[in-house]
Amino acid sequence: LGFSRNRQPRRVLEIGLGATFGVLVGELVARYLGFGWWQLLLILLLAYILLGAVMDELAMILLTIPIFYPIIAGLDFGMSREDTLIWFGILAVVVVEVGLITPPVGMNVFVINGMARDVPMWESFRGVMPFLISDVIRILLLIAFPAITLGLVRAFG
Repeated sequence: LGFSRNRQPRRVLEIGLGATFGVLVGELVARYLGFGWWQLLLILLLAYILLGAVMDELAMILLTIPIFYPIIAGLDFGMSREDTLIWFGILAVVVVEVGLITPPVGMNVFVINGMARDVPMWESFRGVMPFLISDVIRILLLIAFPAITLGLVRAFG
């Protein structure tokens, strides 16, 4: 479905160009604009939160990982490349979920509010705030201590 012999080389080229674009953007931002790894990571995570206001989580991940993966893979976080990519993958999923409850357009809050029609929207967002604060703290802990995300991987891997 959708693949023919004529389209396959084109799709491979598109994937390769996407990865090359990601590496070039990472190089541009990291080297020429003078951003450090933590600043670039913050920009990528903020992009996920902003996209969470308007997109579904699967669509977000499928659209951004081909661009963000080479950027993250090219940065030095003080871990092996494999550990860095596992850590970022877990961090990205957590931040994507936070983006889906972030005001003003948290999609999951709209779904919940649709089921409780007698509750005003502002009250639904107010009810989400404690969870949003705890999620921000959790994200900061995952960034500061990558061993939290890699502990189970190392224990069972």
